[in-house]
Amino acid sequence: MTQKSKSAPSKNKGQGPEAEVSGPPIARLTRPFLHFMEKESSSGLLLLACAILALVVMNSGLAWWWESLWQTPVSFRLGDFELNKNVGLLINDGLMTLFFFVVGLEIKRELVIGELQHVKAAFLPAMAALGGMVAPALILLSTTRKRLVKAICEVSPFVNTFSR
Repeated sequence: MTQKSKSAPSKNKGQGPEAEVSGPPIARLTRPFLHFMEKESSSGLLLLACAILALVVMNSGLAWWWESLWQTPVSFRLGDFELNKNVGLLINDGLMTLFFFVVGLEIKRELVIGELQHVKAAFLPAMAALGGMVAPALILLSTTRKRLVKAICEVSPFVNTFSR
């Protein structure tokens, strides 16, 4: 006489399609999002998707809509303080400042306690960052050198005396 072992069914360990539909409805809706956010490559994929979407929108018939959204006026008021700007300026001045602040904190953490705390490990990323700043400046200078010198000479009388 053989006896079947009675084991408790495991909870959603990926055994077939029934594992995906069990649980409360909110868990079924949030599970794919949580799974996506657990991956390290998620932020890069999201950034790439947004860049592609922006290129498609700006090169389609929707460009006018994006420009009007970008120029939409927004104002904040707190007591006597009032801030009146459009959406584009708020993003450029506010959100980009916050973004670079967070990036700076992340770099500091890596340099202090992370993988870049040794000079050998930090050398290549530091050179890449330096090249990322110097290369665009050199490209801009090489393409706009004459206009740039002319603009500087018109604005500054001190530079104008040495340019002759």
